[in-house]
Amino acid sequence: MFTSFLFEKLSHLSSVYNTEAEFIQHLMSGEVKMEIPDIIRLQQEYEKTKPPLPCQHQHGDKVWLNLWSANISAEILNVHFYDGKVKYDLELFGGNGETTRIYNVDSVFVVKTLPAKG
Repeated sequence: MFTSFLFEKLSHLSSVYNTEAEFIQHLMSGEVKMEIPDIIRLQQEYEKTKPPLPCQHQHGDKVWLNLWSANISAEILNVHFYDGKVKYDLELFGGNGETTRIYNVDSVFVVKTLPAKG
């Protein structure tokens, strides 16, 4: 997908590139002059334009793992889609600065904000 984005951004530089594959061939051969910072900048631009995943939480979101009365600070590492179900891989943050990872946590246990205490 990034190559499509790159082709779209740079294909105006030359009418030589009739297809994305041809463009990539010219890019890899060095005929298209790009420096590493140019590619990094374009990659960052691409990341900003990607549509969000079709789920409540996204990669990198800070969330809470809500297990009954325990609420643990976490970050979304990966998202998995199953028939009628979304599951998350989480990095959990302990109060003493330690972290651990857990995998395939059902979405019902992952919340964006802490529930109100009642």
